[in-house]
Amino acid sequence: MATFVTKALTMEKLSAAQQQQVKKMSNERLRVKLISAGYEEEMIMGLERDDLMSMHAEVIASGKLMARPAGYDPEVEKQRLAFEQMKWEEEQKRWQIEMEERKKKEEMETEERKHREYLEAEQLDLKKSELERQLIRDKIEDERRDSAVTKRKLFGDAMHLLLKWGPIPLN
Repeated sequence: MATFVTKALTMEKLSAAQQQQVKKMSNERLRVKLISAGYEEEMIMGLERDDLMSMHAEVIASGKLMARPAGYDPEVEKQRLAFEQMKWEEEQKRWQIEMEERKKKEEMETEERKHREYLEAEQLDLKKSELERQLIRDKIEDERRDSAVTKRKLFGDAMHLLLKWGPIPLN
């Protein structure tokens, strides 16, 4: 009960904004502030929240530590800015890595597409040359079939068979 009365009296010495600031501080933050004000760490670590708030209020009331306006703490702001900068740098690294990966992927896709196009062109050339060879073969075969020598040989073979087998009855 004595602690509660002491706390109430000490907190009354502070302005409403200062009281609000002390109430909003975490236990760890109160400990850091009290240690920086000169209290021994072993003693501070064993105290409960009410005692920490009371002691910090005494420090503020005595003027050893200047209370800052509620909502602004340079150390917290420094930490926040450091965190934001670290987060931004990580984001930049991630973006850079993503862009490099995307560029590599696009290059690989381009190379694959060029290779595919080259293979398709080669296959098309092979088909064209095969078709040309076949056309030449067909033309030569047609010329051979239509030549006078081939016709005479065919006629001679037919006559030879006719003479060999004799007349063929038609009925």
